[in-house]
Amino acid sequence: MMMNGLLFLISLFVSVVVALAAIPPRSSENLRQNAFYIIVGKIKHILQQEVTTAIGTNIHYTVTVQVETVEQDESATLGDYYTPPTIAAGDEIMVHYWQTGDRPDGWSGPTGLYDQPCLACKGRLFLDLNEADQLRIMEPNGWQPIS
Repeated sequence: MMMNGLLFLISLFVSVVVALAAIPPRSSENLRQNAFYIIVGKIKHILQQEVTTAIGTNIHYTVTVQVETVEQDESATLGDYYTPPTIAAGDEIMVHYWQTGDRPDGWSGPTGLYDQPCLACKGRLFLDLNEADQLRIMEPNGWQPIS
């Protein structure tokens, strides 16, 4: 009986650790299916702010993007509760993402965006909406640099 209880606790611990692990990269198909917008653009400005959380800090970024092309616009699927922005080539848009800052040793969990856009870099952005209905680069790999 004691062995069953121990096995249960080990199983529970492993399940919690797996549930809190970092998000694996999305496939190209998954990014395309779940993005409201897919755009190609150039990073014009990056603003960052460190935010304190219960387990350390996160870095929140706001990026200004000069849109070169719109490859996908599924904003009509957002429904009646939200009026999505119209995005066209030539527009400057603001998008958001985050990355982990300080964390305790041994911590694991979501880390935000894996690769960070750089100033003046061109890339493909897979965008959805955050909790505040702002355009967000999809986690964890919704930014793809283009040479």
